[in-house]
Amino acid sequence: MKLMRIETVASDAVTANTPIIIDVEGINEIAHASGTTATIVGTFGTVTFTVDGADTAEKLLNVNKICNFVAAKVQEICGPNSNQSAVVDLFRGKLYANFETDSGIVNTGSTGPLVTVALS
Repeated sequence: MKLMRIETVASDAVTANTPIIIDVEGINEIAHASGTTATIVGTFGTVTFTVDGADTAEKLLNVNKICNFVAAKVQEICGPNSNQSAVVDLFRGKLYANFETDSGIVNTGSTGPLVTVALS
């Protein structure tokens, strides 16, 4: 198994002690699901990232940045040079701010760019 921990997010903040841990080898799709959501679909169900932004273009950019960031992290975990020996954190240090920085998402409006992350 190749495991990745994704923090649950609600109202622009990590929800403490409620991580989602998925086997990335079971991923079937990393998709731009709508103008405000990105999804990871696999044998574990669907992880949905809902974003915000100052306008439609910024929201779309944030969704694409999340898809690219997740895909790169999955390649790092499952690729031919992988030496994963522990669960990999998508949110470095389990921190919301680090996810923003690492993925490059922004909201030039008044709230955080990542509104929710949930498993269904």
